Amino acid sequence: QVRAQIGYVPQKAYLFTGTIDMNLRYGVYGTNLPDITKADMARACAISRADEFITKFKDGYEHQLSQGGTNLSGGQRQRLAMARALLRKPSLFIFDDSFSALDGTTERYVRQAIAEEMQHGARPALISVEQKVSAAKKADAILVINQGKAVGFGTHEELLDRCDIYKQIVASQEVEA
Repeated sequence: QVRAQIGYVPQKAYLFTGTIDMNLRYGVYGTNLPDITKADMARACAISRADEFITKFKDGYEHQLSQGGTNLSGGQRQRLAMARALLRKPSLFIFDDSFSALDGTTERYVRQAIAEEMQHGARPALISVEQKVSAAKKADAILVINQGKAVGFGTHEELLDRCDIYKQIVASQEVEA
């Protein structure tokens, strides 16, 4: 029951041998959700921007993927994994450094689209593991972990004031506070 409430996108997205349609439908497996419609699928793919490359395949959602989705780029696999998570309509999204394979333009679009989507309906929670301060600093709260231990918690500004590790990370990325 708990797992059914989570939409998880790992850093390394995994896809299965089969069609794009089948891989997306796998996202609602184990939930009490009714079968997803083509419109649901198209909306999730538009939010994740997977529709950009799906529409280029002559067979669209029926395009065959190889084991692990190796016939797609890393960014394409990530966007399909995000669409799959969106289709679950979870109470909690967990993005584990999921944007790292996306180019800057696509990343900005997808982050904005997900933020807008989260304003609808049940307003799910979002946990996002980030490597870039530029993405993390927009969060309501940031948890800084160093060598497996929590060393700071707060907003970007609060952490700049009281967390030396966070200050070092910011300085190393040359991000303006």
